[in-house]
Amino acid sequence: SHPVDNAGFLSFTTFAWMTPMMWAIFRNRLDMSSISLSPFDAADTSGERLQKLWEEEVVKKGLEKASLVNATLRFQRTRLILSILIGTFAMAAAFVGPAILVSKILNYIENPGMSTVTYGVGLAFALFCTEFLKAFFISLMWAINLRTAARLKGAFSSMAYQKVISLRVHSGISMGEMINVLTNDGHRLFEAVLFGSFTLCTPVLFIACIVCACFVLGYTALSGVCIYIIFVPIQVRSSS
Repeated sequence: SHPVDNAGFLSFTTFAWMTPMMWAIFRNRLDMSSISLSPFDAADTSGERLQKLWEEEVVKKGLEKASLVNATLRFQRTRLILSILIGTFAMAAAFVGPAILVSKILNYIENPGMSTVTYGVGLAFALFCTEFLKAFFISLMWAINLRTAARLKGAFSSMAYQKVISLRVHSGISMGEMINVLTNDGHRLFEAVLFGSFTLCTPVLFIACIVCACFVLGYTALSGVCIYIIFVPIQVRSSS
């Protein structure tokens, strides 16, 4: 069995299950014959599940209206919801630390006589906790997203390979087109799953920052927010 299948929660979150493998690689005691693939991440297992979901989508909506996007979303639905929830906690911790606790610490430094030492130590400990929780939740989200992305890419590659092989019998699909489908498109799906939950939970941090800015600076802060929103599509368009 693969070490990740036997890893506990903390080992899975912190990637500690990789430590023995890294040491074995460092000591040149690890080769391809000693590396096993998790049966849960195998392309044939994931491909059969995605194919089943696609067939259910076709039966439900018909071949013309069936959506592969809906099938892939169902394929990772539970993990996606969990990843977004964890990412929301990470964004909340990322906001509370710099926006609230750092401000209170600076106020305490300016007027240390207004509060006790215990209050200052408590603020410092709270800042440590928020930064620790942010790193912990982001690491957990990475661990979930990486495994989900690997499963979806394997499922897509397996399903696409079977489809391309069947089409080559009736059409002149070149080998280059087949490789492009199995590599480039699969990698795009991998990156979409890997970074998609970050994109979906980022608005939580953005909205919290807007509310905090309006509370501190007043409604004039909305002018800066509007300028920021305007420049986002401009930057995306210029980078593309």
